[in-house]
Parts: sequence; C-alpha cells; structure tokens
Amino acid sequence: MRHSGAVTTELLQTAPPPGAAGVRPNERGKHDLAAVRGGAEAHLSRTARATIALAVLAILAATLFPSSESEAPGWVSCWVCGKRGVADIILNVVLFMPLGAALTLTGVRPWRIWLLGALFSAGIEYTQLFIPGRESSVADVISNSTGALAGCVVALVLARTVRDTKRPSPLYAVATSGLVLGVITGTGILLQPAFPASTYFGQLTPALAGLEWYRGQVLEVSLDGVPLPSKRLADSPRIRQLLSAGGTLRVRALARPTATALAPLFRIADNRRREILLLGPDWDDLVFRYRPRAASWRLDRPDLRLAGAMRSVTRGDTLDVAVWRNGHGYCLTLNAAGSCHLGFTVGDGWALLMYPEALPPWLRTLLGIGWAAGLLLPVGYWSGSRWGLVVGVGTTILGLAIVAPAIGLLTTPVPVSAGAAFGFVAGAGGRELLIRRRRGAQALTTPDSSIRASSRKQRSILA
Repeated sequence: MRHSGAVTTELLQTAPPPGAAGVRPNERGKHDLAAVRGGAEAHLSRTARATIALAVLAILAATLFPSSESEAPGWVSCWVCGKRGVADIILNVVLFMPLGAALTLTGVRPWRIWLLGALFSAGIEYTQLFIPGRESSVADVISNSTGALAGCVVALVLARTVRDTKRPSPLYAVATSGLVLGVITGTGILLQPAFPASTYFGQLTPALAGLEWYRGQVLEVSLDGVPLPSKRLADSPRIRQLLSAGGTLRVRALARPTATALAPLFRIADNRRREILLLGPDWDDLVFRYRPRAASWRLDRPDLRLAGAMRSVTRGDTLDVAVWRNGHGYCLTLNAAGSCHLGFTVGDGWALLMYPEALPPWLRTLLGIGWAAGLLLPVGYWSGSRWGLVVGVGTTILGLAIVAPAIGLLTTPVPVSAGAAFGFVAGAGGRELLIRRRRGAQALTTPDSSIRASSRKQRSILA
C-alpha cells in the first residue's frame, strides 16, 4: 500500500491536471510526428523545386538553340514528321517526364501538370517560329504534355512503393526483366540491315543536302566483282541479294582535302530517295552506314566508324576501301588496314533515338554505359526479395551474354557490362536506402511503448 501510494503521489505531482498548461505525452508524440513530417516535407519540397529548375533549363537548352537540319523556321502540319519522326516523338515525351515528376512531388494535381506541360510546350513551339533550323508543330505539344503526365504517373507509382516497407513481389522483377529483355531484343532487330526491294542507283561523290561534298575522284566501285556505276543499276535484285549476303564492297578513289563533316564517297539510293548505304570520310574517320530496320520505323540510323583511318591521308593519295559482313559485325579496311570488329552492342540502343554524327568516341562510349545502366536500374529496384534477386541477376546474364549475340549484336564489351551491373546495384541499393529511411521515420514518429503505458496508467489514476 505504501508503494502504491508513493507511485500515486509521484504521478499526481508530475502529471498536470486536466485543463492545466503543459503538453501531455500523447501530445508530445503528435508534435514529434508533425516535426518529423514537416522536416521531411521541407527537404522533399527543396529537392523538387531544384529538380523543376533543372528540368526547365534542360528543356530550354534542348529546344531553343538554332539547328542546321533545316533552312528556315516554320510551322509543320504533320504528326510524325521526317525520316526520324517516331524518334522525335519518343524524345519529346522523355524530355518532359522529369518536369512532370518534380511537379508531382510538390503536390500539383495531374490535370494541372498536363495543362502546365501543354502551355509550356506551346510557348516553346511559338518561340521556335523565330529560331533558324527549328520547326513547330501541334504534335510536339501533344507529345510534350503527354511526357509531363507520364512523369507524374511514374512519380506517383514510386511514391506508393516507397511508402510500402515490405519486400516487393517477385512478379515486379519478372515484369521489369521481361521489359528489359524486350528492349535488348528490339535493339538487335532494329539495327539489322534491311535492304528494300526497289530500284537502286549508284552515286559517286554526290552533293546532297545535309552532307558535305567530297571533292575526290572515284576510280572504281564493285560489289563482289559486279561494277556499280554512277547511274541506275542494271540488276537491282542481284545487288540487293549481294548486300543482304554481306558481299564485299570495294571503292578505289583519289583523296582530296580532309572532309570537315560526313561526305559520301559512294552511295546507293533507291527510286524513293531512300539511302541504302553510304561510304565516306568524316574528318579523320572512315564511315560506313547501311539502311537498318529502324529506318522503316522512323528511328535514327547510327553508323559504323573506323576511327582515325583518314588521319594520315593526304591530297592525291589512292584510297582502296573495302567493307564486308563478318559474322554479326562488319570489316572495314582502308589500304588493307582496318578492323573486323565493327558493329552494334546492347549499349547502342540510345543511338536509335538520337545519333549526332559529331559526337567524340569517348562520349559515345559513355552514352552506351549510361544506357545499359538505365536498362538494369529498374530490375535492381524491384529485385528486393530472394526470388526477385534471382530473376534480376538471371536477366542481366541472359540479356548481355545470350540474348544479345543471338539476335545479331556483338559481344557486350566490358564497360557496357560494368554499366549494366552498376545500374542493377544502384537500383537495389536505392530501394534498400529508401526502405531504411522510411522505417527510421516510422520509428521516430511512433511513441515509445513505455511512454504509451505510462500515459494510460496516468489517465486511469486521474480518472
């Protein structure tokens, strides 16, 4: 009894009576919760605002600089415009996704995000009417606003997954793994040669819009011994068959001053003005470009380069160029020196969307590494469970080591494989970090059990 009385006296002395000034234990928990939430929301808001600023700057930099692709600015009425119209639509969607995601984190509603994206895009399209080399269209506004809405959806999905501290279902890893394997397979298929059944024309050092005119003199051109003159080719079906079989194209010419941009030495086009193949110098590089399946889908067309091949060539030198198919790649030689390991890998998928010819080799390599890392990032993110990890690691090995060579891509180089592994680890580590931070926030906002017990006992005594 003495012990109970002492406890009662102590509790009565330390606990304020009902209505008295002070903060009760359960109220302290509420204040702690509000403080933690307020700090987290403030940090998230600052991050979102910084992301919005960066996204806007990136959009303006990508859309408001003059371009040399067309002669004058203007308005176009087509929906899928130009030889790479589908690639432009995809890029327009991706360009506005970070902005939509950042606006979502600040609490902007989806319909307002779509409207802001449409208005921002419309302003850009109007401005482009006065910028040389830029074209404006309604299709750009639609694709940009769609990208902003898509970024909103991605942000909402990720926010929902972050709130759930449980391990993700292996089905998520299976779904993302299937998507990645589909992208790898599609990359290999789209980069394969696709020579249409049409009438072919040979062109020797042609002067074409968008390309430099090479002032050298072509002496002889042949494909597996069949002459290719600068006119309509007599037997186009046979030429198409030889090209599809990977026959040897030989060009003998006299060199002229160094080309300061891509300049066709020899080119084959068809009666619909579609480029079938091109061979020519670009500064110090020797370039070979063929028509891939991607061209039919209005995606971009990357090329194969023999880097530095033209560096030692001087005016009047004889050029003996040869190119032929070698397994999954091509051999390209100049005066018997060259490489038989030219081709495309998993890391070249980015080039189907945008392929600036002036990119230095190191930047192409870096883009390939980044592309592979981006592909495997979501696989790692959803590989949180044991079976998910098995699926994720299996997908990485299957895609890079088995699927890629099976569909005509070259063996994945070490830097690209390292980028894929980094993306997988970054995705898995990022999700684990988010889960731990979420659990830590929950621990801070949940009152301690002893405090809850003391609060209940105090209320019973006061009652």
